Amino acid sequence: NERFEYAAKATSDILWDWNLVTNEVYYSDNMKNLFGHKAGYIDDNLPFYFDNVHPDDRERVVLYPDQVKYGTMVNWTQEYRFRKADGEYAFVLDRGIVIRDEKGIGIRMIGAMQDITLIKQHELRVMQQNEQLKEIAMINAHEIRRPVASILGLVQLFNQSTIKNAADRELLDHLESATR
Repeated sequence: NERFEYAAKATSDILWDWNLVTNEVYYSDNMKNLFGHKAGYIDDNLPFYFDNVHPDDRERVVLYPDQVKYGTMVNWTQEYRFRKADGEYAFVLDRGIVIRDEKGIGIRMIGAMQDITLIKQHELRVMQQNEQLKEIAMINAHEIRRPVASILGLVQLFNQSTIKNAADRELLDHLESATR
């Protein structure tokens, strides 16, 4: 217990311990510190958890006790949005491990929930910048195509047979090649 308490204080993660027999979950103090929710024990975790996972993420994220108890899952990892007490959503990376008895039935699941909101905000900003850069590149490509098309058109107007000088012919060939 002492080791667990020190580990919980040493990290900014929310450590959790889910009793699959009673459906009781213990959340470390960081549940209160980071998200404003009650820390400690929650007797019936499923409604609390279900209500706070973003509706668009629930189907893929919410674990039901029987699935975990009687399934074969050992490790679990998900990224999703979790509602804080103030109503805002945080992006979290949640990981857990199932502890099974000698018959293979899950009795506990222990894990850690990490707030990755800043990382997700940076990713979103980079994606937006990339979209802006793509748009600029497309505009510039369009602006460059017009004069290039004009040059190619002028090169084609020249009749290769009328150019007798080898140096002029070489220059024209080079101009066409470089423009293409």
